[in-house]
Amino acid sequence: MKDKKITFKYFSIAEYEKEEAYLRKMHQQGWKLVKISLRYLYVRAYIFEKCQPEDVIYRTDYDQTGGDAYIQMFADCGWEYLFDFDESSYFRKKKEDIAEDEDIFCDDVSRLAWYGVFLRQDIFLILPFAYQILFFGSAWIH
Repeated sequence: MKDKKITFKYFSIAEYEKEEAYLRKMHQQGWKLVKISLRYLYVRAYIFEKCQPEDVIYRTDYDQTGGDAYIQMFADCGWEYLFDFDESSYFRKKKEDIAEDEDIFCDDVSRLAWYGVFLRQDIFLILPFAYQILFFGSAWIH
């Protein structure tokens, strides 16, 4: 049996909850995330290793500060740091170890900063369409 699996998935940055649910489902099926590589627009290559099936929660966070103190803060709360990819840090924790109201974001300021990343990345998808509408829009209307 194969010990590694690669899947290609499309998640926009605003669909981080769907991405987290997908990673959780894969872990429940015995595939733990070890790396993400290759980002083309929002298509990513997810690399998994075979593991014991468990209910594990995955979370992504925008790392504003970086460094060991940031990672240690999450480690102190029981979150396993995996890696950084595309301005996001990836963490996981067993479902049984998570308090009912536990959330990875510490405050609203952190959440708003992460949404700013969404806007910066999405603007590059929107600009070509806006350009065409502004400069070629009248050619479409007859």
